[in-house]
Amino acid sequence: MLRGLPAVTEVSSGILSLAGLTADHLRLIDFARLPHAALRRTNGGLEGEVLVQIEFHLTPGSEGWETLEFLASFVRDQARGGEPLQLRPFALPPTAGAARQLGHTLRFHLDLFFPDSDGSLEPILAKVGQIGQSLKSAIAVYQSAFISER
Repeated sequence: MLRGLPAVTEVSSGILSLAGLTADHLRLIDFARLPHAALRRTNGGLEGEVLVQIEFHLTPGSEGWETLEFLASFVRDQARGGEPLQLRPFALPPTAGAARQLGHTLRFHLDLFFPDSDGSLEPILAKVGQIGQSLKSAIAVYQSAFISER
C-alpha cells in the first residue's frame, strides 16, 4: 500500500518477537533499528509482545515531504483510535570512517506493537491487513490532496 504513495521507495517489513528483550539489548548494533524510546519506557519488550516494522525511503523533494505529512496524519489518527502504531525516522551516523553518510541513510519506520501474540501469525497479519485497508481508504479520501499545481 505504501508503494502507491508519491515518492515512496524501498519498502521492506519484518516481524520480531520482543519477549525477553531488555533495555540492555538496545545498546547492541543488532537492535539499532528498534524503537528505543518506546522500548526503554517498558524496560524492553513486554511478555508476548511482537513488533511489526515497515521501513520505507522517500525520495527528497516536495512529494516526499507531502507523503510524510500525510502518513504522519494517518498514524496520528490510528494511534488516537487505539492502534499501537508510530511513525519515526531512522538514520545512520553522519560518517562511517572517512565515508560521508549524511544525506543518504534517512529512512522511516512504521512500528506496530502487537501486545498479545500467542505465537500465531494470523492475528498479526489480520491487524496489518486492517490497518492497510484503513490506509487505502485514507488515500482514496485524500487523493486530490496529492495532485499538485506545480
